[in-house]
Amino acid sequence: MGLRNAVLVLFFSFLTLAMNACGEKTNINQLFVSSAEKKSLESLLQKAEIAYDSGDFDTALDFAEQARDINSANERVVVLLGYIYLSKAGIDSFTLASGLTSLNSTKTTLTATTDAAATLSSLSTILGITTADLKIIADNSTSSLALFKDYDLLFPKKASVARASGIASLEFVNKAIAVICPFVDTEVKIDTDSRHSATNCVPTTNDRFLRAKSHFLWAFSHLTEALAFYSVLLYQPTGKTQPNIQSRADQLKANSSSVSITDTVSYYNELTTAVDAIFPAGDADSQLAAVLADLKAVQKGFSVMAGVPKSLTNSIDNSITTIESKRSSVSGATDSAKDAASLKNQLTAKMAASLSTQISTLAAANPAQFAANKSALCSSYTSIAGSAAVPAECQ
Repeated sequence: MGLRNAVLVLFFSFLTLAMNACGEKTNINQLFVSSAEKKSLESLLQKAEIAYDSGDFDTALDFAEQARDINSANERVVVLLGYIYLSKAGIDSFTLASGLTSLNSTKTTLTATTDAAATLSSLSTILGITTADLKIIADNSTSSLALFKDYDLLFPKKASVARASGIASLEFVNKAIAVICPFVDTEVKIDTDSRHSATNCVPTTNDRFLRAKSHFLWAFSHLTEALAFYSVLLYQPTGKTQPNIQSRADQLKANSSSVSITDTVSYYNELTTAVDAIFPAGDADSQLAAVLADLKAVQKGFSVMAGVPKSLTNSIDNSITTIESKRSSVSGATDSAKDAASLKNQLTAKMAASLSTQISTLAAANPAQFAANKSALCSSYTSIAGSAAVPAECQ
């Protein structure tokens, strides 16, 4: 058992019994593994664990994949390989767990984290995905409008396209999900994620002794993907203090008195187009939908493990609860579509607040001009803000 797993044991004491169960029960698959292969398998596992423990993930991966070639149904092999894949994606399990826990620590300003926007924003720096990688899974969008020209946006590609884009971090996350999927409980799988389907993920018939490790890996892998896609949705270039789409809304708010209402309508139209492209709530293969499915997989992965501390799970639980509580106030053909719309509203709430303030300012400063353009401005606002409160001037 490597140091990294030992640290997790110390951090989550409830895992002790699960992590001590390192043996494997005889099963039909083992009947086809010779004694020499079993010895070789054990040797490869030991070498992989030593390399993993030392941080040599390339060597660990080589040994673990050799072990898998001998017995792909061996739970210990699969779990170790999955954690190596996650490390190759640039994620350290302890760092991610610590980040989740800090969201509800009394030492942080996020003690009352209640939505996905706050949770994902706080964790996004852990991933460290590069701007170059983000631009592989999204199309760069510039603007010729004066207030927007310094704030490029990223229009996300389909989630399925992004996963197959060749970005190492996403590739290894997908491998981790694929390799551990047969070894997790059925109830942690999400209907809207094709990777979890019975066709793509055939459940093992072997006894499972490492359920805690498997479900932690499941949760952390999906959270890693959610962070990657979130970094596209609310693209924030290095050195900037907030996402560029928020900066566009703030620029409109700050320049309400110097930009004509006619020009403001043009800005609102472009902002509406951008929001529709970034947050297509009705698209089941969007990165927005993928973030939602990933967060639900994280929640479900944690929920099947008895004794997981609330300090670890609260932020994710609250995020999903808040999303689902808004179903009645958003439109959509299915609950999944409604939840995606609700997530969109969470991610655009701050932007909606800036625009609402600007609308009130415009109406007070130029009542006649505002009245003439009210329909266009308020329609754009509603499209962007979703279920957010409508400014009194638009009612």
